Amino acid sequence: MVVIFVALFIIAMLALDYYVIRPRQQEKQAEEMTIGELLPLSRMLRNIPAGVFLQSAFTWTKLQDDGTLKVGIHPLILGLIGPPYEVDLLQSKEVVQHEDPLLRVRKNGRTMTLKSPVEGEILDYNQALVGETDWEHLNMSWLYKIRPKNVTAEMKTWQYSEDAGEWMDERYRQVKSFLFEKAAPTEAGVTLADGGDVPMGILSELDDETWNEFQQKFIR
Repeated sequence: MVVIFVALFIIAMLALDYYVIRPRQQEKQAEEMTIGELLPLSRMLRNIPAGVFLQSAFTWTKLQDDGTLKVGIHPLILGLIGPPYEVDLLQSKEVVQHEDPLLRVRKNGRTMTLKSPVEGEILDYNQALVGETDWEHLNMSWLYKIRPKNVTAEMKTWQYSEDAGEWMDERYRQVKSFLFEKAAPTEAGVTLADGGDVPMGILSELDDETWNEFQQKFIR
């Protein structure tokens, strides 16, 4: 009888821990987590496939042997928005002009629209990424395969990733300076003022005006 009582007591304690104590602890930890404790973004700058070209509007391209381009998204923009988010892709056979909307990242009722680095026809899109919300998977995967109309002319403003260290660092400094100015009254602003890294998801924590101004300043 004592053995049964002990066993029931242990089961009751385990159930209490699993269904009551642990969820409350997790909820408390989530409430206590500040934006400054989230992952830093500087280490994402070079977390891209090898041999790609970079564009200032947070896209990358890789030239294929058949003359087509694979196009992806730079991880910095996904890190600034922060998961979870939704990604809208165009369909195959669509024709895009240079700087046409190519990809929309949506979060909390707001949309970040990334622009096409080339004029051309979308031959294929990466169906494996439909509904994907893992930024680490997205930033290493191509989004579209495009047949460019005149890739030689477009490439004049691109940066080759293997030689773009200083360019990426400067781009990051520009973003950090912008965010420090906008986030100064917040805890994230204090983190930046102390020389800290840009925390993941900071853009989603700021107001609509900052979100829109960021698009106008950097997504071009």
